[in-house]
Amino acid sequence: MVPPRLCTSRCHFYWLPLTAAYGPVDDSANWQQLSENLLRSLGFLQLVWVPQLFHRLQEDGLTCVAVKIVDDVLFAAPRHVIEHIISWIQQDFQLGTIVFAPGTFQFYGLTVTQYDDYSVTVHGDDKLQSFEPFPIDRNRHRQVDEPFNQLELRVFRSLNSSIGWLGIAASPFRAIASSSLQQKGPHVTVKHLVSQCNALRNLKKRRTCALFHRPPVGCYPVSLLVFADASRTFDHGQLGFVTGLMFGEITEGSVFHPISWSLHNSRRQVKPIGSEETLAAGEAIDEGKVLANAFRKLLAVKVDLFVVVDSKDLFDTLSTCRNATDRSIRAEVSVIRYEFETHNVSQIIWIPGKLNLADLLKKSDSPLRTSLEILLYSGTIPLDTTMCEHRISGRSTD
Repeated sequence: MVPPRLCTSRCHFYWLPLTAAYGPVDDSANWQQLSENLLRSLGFLQLVWVPQLFHRLQEDGLTCVAVKIVDDVLFAAPRHVIEHIISWIQQDFQLGTIVFAPGTFQFYGLTVTQYDDYSVTVHGDDKLQSFEPFPIDRNRHRQVDEPFNQLELRVFRSLNSSIGWLGIAASPFRAIASSSLQQKGPHVTVKHLVSQCNALRNLKKRRTCALFHRPPVGCYPVSLLVFADASRTFDHGQLGFVTGLMFGEITEGSVFHPISWSLHNSRRQVKPIGSEETLAAGEAIDEGKVLANAFRKLLAVKVDLFVVVDSKDLFDTLSTCRNATDRSIRAEVSVIRYEFETHNVSQIIWIPGKLNLADLLKKSDSPLRTSLEILLYSGTIPLDTTMCEHRISGRSTD
């Protein structure tokens, strides 16, 4: 055991651990390698683009999908296939709790429910209710500009990370709260701890549940739809995007499965807001390409990538061969054009700002908050997309 950093004594001590030891330092790496080898021995292939996802293909197509996060494994397949896999694993390993759908089960802090019609709901409200803010007494509450002590700083960062995980996994609203708290900077004070308490209280009052419908039966196009947007609230601006799998055309009521969302400060400082929009579109395309490739491999169907923006200047720049006015982003514009020419991006769509679902990620008071809630609760696109006026298909044009 390594002595504490402040302990300089050379005498021998008997140390009393306050919590049970998790295991040797390299246990997690060993388990990662062991579990991946186990799934490969069962015929699973690991997706390069999403390494947590494994799939098994046979002559008749996709037979099973496995998601592995640390020591939790989720299998999606007919029951007899899963029972066969479990019996094979139990020959060498002792498994923990086994839950079969339809029904409700916990998976890495999330509550997942599958219904008889194959629709699925996912939420992290139960986990969120277990989070407790750091207690602040009345005297400490008045010291708004005082810096954190070590305990307060540790609790502040730990709670931010927990809210951020639930935001990434289950709710864009929690992602917004986590991003806002993490952007307070390195010099945090008591007022930021109070802000964290208020944010956690508001999140607990507003429950969020994502519904994923079973895709409609029939022949229809499958596409990955990415809403991208940016703002100049901070020095470096904020970039945000919402990504989802869409079944059918871009019309109101089409089945839409939200997959990922992101909100963070721009790594570069640019002046015009149109330049920030270009950076947001570029990051959205990078994220969309990874997910589109993963779904093409997994579903063995054509998955087009559509990028939705509300910047007319960005759209006009990509619609022609003219250079961007801001010299600092001309390389990014060239990369986006290259994505069209190589057909990595099928279409770029311009819509008014009031229809861009990514607008909510950078404005807490955005009127689209209700629309995004409806999308999560209904699993369908809640917006009238008839105002999508301009599209580029396959390549840039003069």
